[in-house]
Amino acid sequence: ALGVGYERPNRSHFRSIEIWNSGSSAEETLRDGWLQRVMAETGITAASAPEGFAAQGIVLGGPEGPLAGPALSPVLMRDPRQLGEARRLLDGGGPEGSDRNPALRHILATRARMQTAALEIERYLADAPEPDADFPNTAIGRQLALAARLIVAEVPASLIKLQHSGYDTHAQQAGRHAALLSELAVGLTAFRQAMVKSAAWQRCLVMTYAEFGRRVAENASGGSDHGTAAPHFLLGGRVRGGFLGEQPPLEDLEAGDLRPSIDFRRLYAGLAQDWLGLPPAPASLGRQAGLAFLA
Repeated sequence: ALGVGYERPNRSHFRSIEIWNSGSSAEETLRDGWLQRVMAETGITAASAPEGFAAQGIVLGGPEGPLAGPALSPVLMRDPRQLGEARRLLDGGGPEGSDRNPALRHILATRARMQTAALEIERYLADAPEPDADFPNTAIGRQLALAARLIVAEVPASLIKLQHSGYDTHAQQAGRHAALLSELAVGLTAFRQAMVKSAAWQRCLVMTYAEFGRRVAENASGGSDHGTAAPHFLLGGRVRGGFLGEQPPLEDLEAGDLRPSIDFRRLYAGLAQDWLGLPPAPASLGRQAGLAFLA
């Protein structure tokens, strides 16, 4: 998808990623992730998810982001071995008086969900085959290898979040950017290979997001500063190939920046409707019409 962004863009890392994570407008400040908000609007919670829809997500890199919020209770993990350790640490009953303390009850309920998730994921991974691909020994390569293992094991999680960092290229961008894209490309190639060999590619969808693009002109340090619109891609067995939207013209800049041509919430709305089977154009995403990207 080309020219993805939003109106009145914010160039702060922290504020802009908050906007992208929550699916809000630039004028709103919301803490919960956009997926949690869409599900809450639909009435789906971790306790009431319909059969075949796993409300829980798994976070392999970075914070919860779109999965943050009380309805989802995502599982944070960096290594499957952490699950067993978490389960062992969390074993045991609640402290005395927990029944009279609402905050403590909430903590204990969260602990119980973590125990259940740890046990379930351990059980799925125990007898699952290793993904058949040569994943690179990079941060994103290791995350993709673990994601592939979870998918091959058919762990019942609808979303897995990864993070690839380092794109804030204010200086010497040419070499750094090329190296980062190479890491991503090699990792995704291995991931696709593993998914195709395990017959899971048709049920996989990869979607990128980030807080902003870069300014058009190079700065004095051979890099680029925080900008507005950016390209994002979708990858998967059911994704319709080609470009969505139009590249913002370089001769029509706004204060040196690209003018966004696709609201980022249209990506989210398309994923929610066509991939997850949630209602179209939810109010929590500004009633944005979803992009049609599935074949």
